[in-house]
Amino acid sequence: RINCIHKKMKPTKNNYAKNNKVVKSGGGKKSKEGKKIGFKKAHTKVFKGKNKNFLKKKKFDKKPEVKSDQKQINLKDSKKRKLLTSEDEVIKKKKRSQPEIISNLMTIYEQLRRKSSSQDGRRKLIDDVLKIVQGKEAEVVYKHDTVRVLEMCIKFGSEIQKEKLFQLFQDNTILLVTSKYSKFLIEKFFKHGSKEQKNKIIESFYGKITKLIRNKNASEILDKVYDKYASNLQKSKMVEEFYGHEYTIQKVISGQTVGEILSVDGSEKKKAILKHMKESLTALCQKDVVTHSIIHKVLFQFFTYADLQQKIDLIEILKENVIHILHTKDGARIAMNCFWFASVKDRKAIIKSFKTYVLKICKEEYGHMVMLALFDTVDDTVLVKKAIFPEIIANLQELIEDSWGRKVILYLLKPRSKSYFSPDLLKILQEGDNNPYSKKEAKIKQEELRQGILTHVLDVMSTYINKIVINKSAAIVLLAALEVSNDLPQYEKLLNEIAAMFGGSSKKNNENEELVTNECAHFVLKTIIKQDLQRIERDSKILFSNILCKAVPQGCFADWAVHNRGAFILVSLLETGIKAVITRVKEDMGFVKKNKNSELSKGCEILHKLLSKK
Repeated sequence: RINCIHKKMKPTKNNYAKNNKVVKSGGGKKSKEGKKIGFKKAHTKVFKGKNKNFLKKKKFDKKPEVKSDQKQINLKDSKKRKLLTSEDEVIKKKKRSQPEIISNLMTIYEQLRRKSSSQDGRRKLIDDVLKIVQGKEAEVVYKHDTVRVLEMCIKFGSEIQKEKLFQLFQDNTILLVTSKYSKFLIEKFFKHGSKEQKNKIIESFYGKITKLIRNKNASEILDKVYDKYASNLQKSKMVEEFYGHEYTIQKVISGQTVGEILSVDGSEKKKAILKHMKESLTALCQKDVVTHSIIHKVLFQFFTYADLQQKIDLIEILKENVIHILHTKDGARIAMNCFWFASVKDRKAIIKSFKTYVLKICKEEYGHMVMLALFDTVDDTVLVKKAIFPEIIANLQELIEDSWGRKVILYLLKPRSKSYFSPDLLKILQEGDNNPYSKKEAKIKQEELRQGILTHVLDVMSTYINKIVINKSAAIVLLAALEVSNDLPQYEKLLNEIAAMFGGSSKKNNENEELVTNECAHFVLKTIIKQDLQRIERDSKILFSNILCKAVPQGCFADWAVHNRGAFILVSLLETGIKAVITRVKEDMGFVKKNKNSELSKGCEILHKLLSKK
């Protein structure tokens, strides 16, 4: 019996035999309970029971208990590990069994990409590539490594070689542009191809724009084509596909543009086109493609001609993406429309989405316009001060020095001023004046926002007033802030600092010119003096002319009169009509009366005439 145990016998099938190497005892009868009888136990222990761990454990090593959650994590990790190893093996097998065509192309690629390669040498290599690829385009163009070889051929090839490559792929541009790697081949044709090749590719897109824009790979190429390579006519044809079949039919029949059709109120054609646009845009607004310029163009067309309810419905979907679209010309106009026609709740949601991006938006050519529309329409100025102002105040100096950021500060100080904003911009902003959700009077909102920013602007100006006075761009903000200031402590402090700068005739700027003769400083000083006329009208106790006369030492005005610009400053002081100021100027100008026959500048002549009348 014992001898038969050591014979090689086939193990019986049971629940644990698969996972455990167990020597089975052969023969023997079984009892009713399934136990073997009639044989002695084998030398190798037979483990009983299901799902047993067959590794022998040490007596005193207790395995720590593992929680069920931890078991699941360990199980997942082990599965991932197995998956990774299996993937690595597949990649290795692929490399081992790599077709000869790929290895040949990669060898050529290494030679093409070298900077030391000559033009003639590269073109010979490109001829070799064309021979290899002929008839095997599909094996090459969709792979991440081999498609790079084709891209290099387009970059360094001659016009004839590029045309040969184009002939191979021109019938499959739609397939290529939707593929993860081959889309870069199409991009290379736009970058290095001929005008005819570019036009043929764009023409192949016609009729499929709305489908391609939904594809992640194709939409990226379409956006670049629309922005950089398409002509105005090609752009309009690309956009027309979003208007639907109704517009296509009407265009063929009457030759009307979309603007001409949509400008007719109440027409069935207009309703059909807008309905189709709304359905298309509703689907696209929920995707990443909403950032593309072509979508911005269609959205702007929709907002231009849609009725109020259609706008509100689309804003409800678009509100979360406003932050992503306001960076383009059309995108900024859409964002402005969102503020004009959004409900109070939606406006609040849009403002909150601007958090951490306020500085960037203010410094953008088109983004800053959205901030102006925000200030115009939002009645809740407390929300604006909490959500928007902290980032503006923290970066005031940077904004004042920036050409677009400066516009935002000026709009808070002097909104709708024709001195600082172009007629075209003011006309655009006026479109939102009659929106249905803004109830508070514009003047009240403007004053509340101005008071929230003014003291901070004055404080920042005070910190680097020496630079501002000789900087034309920053000086505009300084003059605007002083013009709208009342008798604030910061205002008086700033006027004293400016007067102190001009207090001595020996003070010079960085170019070693007297400050009073500097073009920008002269303009600033002259303008602040003229602002005294407005201060007198509103009964202000703080007048800059008085402060300046106290700061400038006795007799220094005579030195100013020698220069043409200095003389004009003194003319401005006399024109204020303040008696104390006129008396002070007369005291310093005694020498002008004595030198009537000497040659005088234009400013001195005007000054002399004024003094003779006083």
